Amino acid sequence: MLGIDLINFRRRNGVFTPVFLDPGTSENLEYAELLTGIFSDGVSRGLTRWEMEEAISMAGDGGLSPASAGGLKKVLADRSEFVLPEEFDFPAMREKEFAATASRLEEAGGDFEKYSRLLPELEQTLYGDLPDFEKLVKTPFASGRQLIERYNLTLVQSMLFFASALTVELPSGAAADAGELRRIFKYLKFFRLMAEITALPDGGRKLEISGPAAIFGGGRKYALQLASFFPAVVRAKRWKMEAELEIRGRKGRLKLDEKSNLVSHYRSFSAYVPEEIRMFHRLFEEKVPDWRIVAGGELRNPATGEIFFPDLSFERIKDNLTFHLELFHRYHAGALFRRLEQAGELEKLNLIIGIDRSLADEAQLGKILSGAGEEWREKIFLFRDFPGVERVKSILKKAAEKFEKIPAVK
Repeated sequence: MLGIDLINFRRRNGVFTPVFLDPGTSENLEYAELLTGIFSDGVSRGLTRWEMEEAISMAGDGGLSPASAGGLKKVLADRSEFVLPEEFDFPAMREKEFAATASRLEEAGGDFEKYSRLLPELEQTLYGDLPDFEKLVKTPFASGRQLIERYNLTLVQSMLFFASALTVELPSGAAADAGELRRIFKYLKFFRLMAEITALPDGGRKLEISGPAAIFGGGRKYALQLASFFPAVVRAKRWKMEAELEIRGRKGRLKLDEKSNLVSHYRSFSAYVPEEIRMFHRLFEEKVPDWRIVAGGELRNPATGEIFFPDLSFERIKDNLTFHLELFHRYHAGALFRRLEQAGELEKLNLIIGIDRSLADEAQLGKILSGAGEEWREKIFLFRDFPGVERVKSILKKAAEKFEKIPAVK
């Protein structure tokens, strides 16, 4: 993300307008090509981080504002890969060389110039494990246009760090294909964002998401999650976004849509699925042969019309009985209590609820259960970070047994 000094925007009549760079403008493109060329050359020559900083500073600003030029440079540097030049025990080497310093001084007979010549290349050999001496091995942008497109997207993501509320509208037909809308909601769940989702008059979807400025504790982490989610929205064929911001003591709204010409770098959702979720899928298949994980669609509260998406859906193989698991993490207290208040309306949806221990401990869970109603007692459990397979297996068994005891409606 960009530092606040690099967030380039204008504000007029309470509306924030990001100062995007047009990749079709020859001056912008030439400067971006210059920067990407410097980094490509740095990869081929194996230049260190400090050598790259020196080279990039010599490029000037290409006629851009300091914020825009600095933003391009930061996006390029942040997305490039630097590694230490070699595996070496530099601390041990430093200890050895420092111990030999006295003998070298004695050998030089007090002659400082001779003593200096006897010293090794200190910066390179003794301090080669410092960040300045990491070598550039990879740069992600093949062209200046790609760099500008990522900069424009990063500019918006950085502004969302200061959002108190975010509303996204995905009109009917917003998805480029039938599965795109589902992928957007997968990203929403993946980044542990909880949104109030409702249907638009045209059949589309509206998402109301709390911004990091409205979160108590862990706001920066939540801001990163919200910013990381935004490229998933940009993938949609049609979209609208409005955010309430306060930047540098100035409040206002940020409004964007598909006409902003932002380009998402997200391609395959599977590339962003963490190992803990992949492992859960594998272990569940191995240890719970009577059930399988299935693709879950949206669930709808029949009374309020609110739409939500389960994190996982499980189908019993012998009779296709299905239960849906919804997980609530640190920032989801409001959504959790709203869901519990809807217990009566949601009973027929076969919903199971998992609560992260960062949100509620054992004592708090007791209070939650006391107000949740009998129908939820066997369907709520605690977990840490991500539920274990055995715990979910136990919950599914209890929920299925209770379901089977419900008299059939004649």
